[in-house]
Amino acid sequence: MLFIVFSPYILLNQVALNYLSGKWGNLNLTKECPVYVTIISHNEERTSRFGRLDYEEGYLEFRNSLLRFANMLKKHEAKYNWQSEMRFLRSVEKFDKGTVLESTNGKNIVRYLKEDLGFEVDPHCHEVGYVDGEIYNYADIAYMMERLGVIPSKVVGGFLLPPENRHNWKKFRQPITAVLNDYVWKPEILWGGAAPGHRDNKDDFSSGIWRPKDKHHFSEHDENANLIYVGTGCLFDKTLRWLDNLVSKIKDDLLPANRIYTASFIMIEDHLLNGGEESFCEWESIISKLSRKVHEGDIVWSGLSEVVEIWKKKFGAEPNRYLDKC
Repeated sequence: MLFIVFSPYILLNQVALNYLSGKWGNLNLTKECPVYVTIISHNEERTSRFGRLDYEEGYLEFRNSLLRFANMLKKHEAKYNWQSEMRFLRSVEKFDKGTVLESTNGKNIVRYLKEDLGFEVDPHCHEVGYVDGEIYNYADIAYMMERLGVIPSKVVGGFLLPPENRHNWKKFRQPITAVLNDYVWKPEILWGGAAPGHRDNKDDFSSGIWRPKDKHHFSEHDENANLIYVGTGCLFDKTLRWLDNLVSKIKDDLLPANRIYTASFIMIEDHLLNGGEESFCEWESIISKLSRKVHEGDIVWSGLSEVVEIWKKKFGAEPNRYLDKC
């Protein structure tokens, strides 16, 4: 009779080898239900904060700050959705040329962010800015991105929640035609539902993904709706306490398993520049902490378009909305 004896020492070492080789992936994955995390940033139109973009020297300072941040994210293998208004894009067209391109592999910075760093590029529009005397819209932003050589995502990078009518999100259910030409942009994903000026703590800080039903039932899922909302989580929380609390609840089985959870962290681009080295180092510390959580299996880096595909394929498009105070 033949006996096969398994040595605990050999077995444990085989486990270690399989883990290190990536054969079994991350053994500490949080209940097979990590939180999908995205880094976001905006620039805006307001002259008092972004008027420097109209001048070459000011634009180049802004560009260098953004470029340093983006390269840092790439070093940490983070996922990033860069969301831009018109003012910055027009300055790219005007000033991103010649020797300026040497730091971005001969490409303008918009192309570099997408093609070389692999980040998502989303339109962001308050629909209060003027170009040639006309108030432009999201489609105008998308058109400008294409003019700079990048196909924009289908993500609406911010909008006002009901009862505000000025930015009624339901309008995004139909293709949007540009004001300045006949270019058409058809959004598919909503992100960043907010109150005007982010006042009174009325932004939507939900985590998860669902298809909003209608203006008066935004948080209700309608499987027949054609827009998908990706929840931000507590996107202004640089302490990461909100995220840690969410991860703990998942680990302790206090939240439904096999549902998708999302979190975003937003970098304000002019704040990064104005804050100088101190602000950059603060963000690098945050990203380093998040990267450790990735290696521990608690979170997964994911872009907004990417996480929607994960939601459809891995979670069967099962809606989920988790809301906790920030």
